[in-house]
Amino acid sequence: MVARKDPLLEVKGMHMKHCVHCLAGKQNRASFHSRPPIRRKHAVELVHNDVCYMDAKSYHGAQYFVTFVDDYSMKVWTFALKIEGC
Repeated sequence: MVARKDPLLEVKGMHMKHCVHCLAGKQNRASFHSRPPIRRKHAVELVHNDVCYMDAKSYHGAQYFVTFVDDYSMKVWTFALKIEGC
């Protein structure tokens, strides 16, 4: 019944502006793997680290932890940090 009335008749052929958000949502993501990753040739030549905060304290009272990642072996070390006097 609605199809017979054609409620969008006045909209047909009308020029509409492009919505920037709609166009961005339809874009394909570019690949990050354009070249193979470059890894170090020796252990502990490059080590990535990060300090993170935890909302809840650990069993021993630590509220931070630090991670170390060896770029060569991808081995990860994690240590809990308990800051005294805070």
